[in-house]
Amino acid sequence: MASNILNLTTCMTTAYNHTNKDGKYRIYWAHVPQHRGKHQGYIGVTKLTEIGLGMRYGIEIPEALDPNKVRSKRRVHDFMNKYYDSVIIETIAEGLTKKEALKLERELRPYDNKGKHFSKYNWNERKGG
Repeated sequence: MASNILNLTTCMTTAYNHTNKDGKYRIYWAHVPQHRGKHQGYIGVTKLTEIGLGMRYGIEIPEALDPNKVRSKRRVHDFMNKYYDSVIIETIAEGLTKKEALKLERELRPYDNKGKHFSKYNWNERKGG
């Protein structure tokens, strides 16, 4: 198990070399062409560039789906794996402070994806912010 964690840390360090050097945050939308709006797909906050995000998910998805459970699997991992070749990662806003990014994420994702707010097209599990 320790070697898996070491490998995980090394891989993610490579992805995190692609962060915004100014420390600012971005809001991104991961989706497929069939999605009809930002209420579908995945909305997230990161300091990573789009290249870094692609690397991050390229690392996270196999780890999350590994039967040894190196990483906890989330809803977004299943969908990104299923639609891997057609996922688009699009920047919605950038150059944000953490407070601004979380506020915008909350506006875009005001509800947990369950109960009366559940949508099979929403890849998020929890409300934003």
